[in-house]
This record gives sequence, C-alpha cells and structure tokens, in this order.
Amino acid sequence: MPAFSANGEKGKAANYAGGMSLQEALKQNAAAGNIKIVAYPDTNSLLVKGTAEQVHFIEMLVKALDVAKRHVELSLWIVDLNKSDLERLGTSWSGSITIGGDKLGVSLNQSSISTLDGSRFIAAVNALEEKKQATVVSRPVLLTQENVPAIFDNNRTFYTKLIGGT
Repeated sequence: MPAFSANGEKGKAANYAGGMSLQEALKQNAAAGNIKIVAYPDTNSLLVKGTAEQVHFIEMLVKALDVAKRHVELSLWIVDLNKSDLERLGTSWSGSITIGGDKLGVSLNQSSISTLDGSRFIAAVNALEEKKQATVVSRPVLLTQENVPAIFDNNRTFYTKLIGGT
C-alpha cells in the first residue's frame, strides 16, 4: 500500500498518535471498526465514514488508483465472396517470409496478411458488393475498454452448399 503524508504527498509516511504511520493507524481503526467504506459501483463512488485523517488517506488512495481506461472500438466485417475474388483483393491467407535468417510462417486460422490498407480493402469490398460479387453479411461494432475482454457473439448459423463428389 502506498504511503501518503498528511498533506497528500505520495511516498512520505506521516507519523500519527504514538508515532504510528497512517497505514498502522488505519489498520488499528479498521480493526476497531472505526472506519466504514461503502462502494457504489453504479455511480463509481465511495461513501467513507471515519476520522479526517482516514477520509483524507482514502481520497489520496483513490486518486492514485482511479485511472481512466482508454476506449477501444472493434469493427468486424463478415463478407461472403469467392476465393478468387478474395485473392484479387490482395489478401493472402497463408505464406512465409524470412527475417534475419529466421522463417516466419502464417496460416489460415491464425492471422492474415494484406497488401491493402484498411480503407482501400473496404472500398474494394464495397466495389465487389456493388457488382454483386460479394455480400456483406454483417458489420458488428463493439466498444470496450482497454484490457477488458470483448466478445463478438453472433448466434446465427450460416449454411453453405458442399461442392464435390461423394
């Protein structure tokens, strides 16, 4: 637990009654039941009841710990198109390159390599869609926070005809 002085400076421990640090005083008061903290997650707030020193310490602790997370927007395009059209878009679903004597491989289910940037790729997909050579099935967008897991959950099942002999 970080140490705060009485004036709120982080890293400097203050001495309280009997030469105790603030942390020791808080532990003693918390054990005696003299401090009460109630969290309200819906409003992102705390209700703190205690001595002025305890309340001040909690304020400094919240300032140190309450750092806003960045927002992240995830966008996914589910597109139905022929493999030949996909290859013409400049996307390779497998391949390898050599970097400093080491060979790096990429396979279908792990990653993709594209020679197009995002906006050019989307424009090419839109052009194929206008020519009826592609269908954008879905475009879900998800907003989450940094380091918070996000899941695209589409409960629809897509069926396709199997081409080939028996």
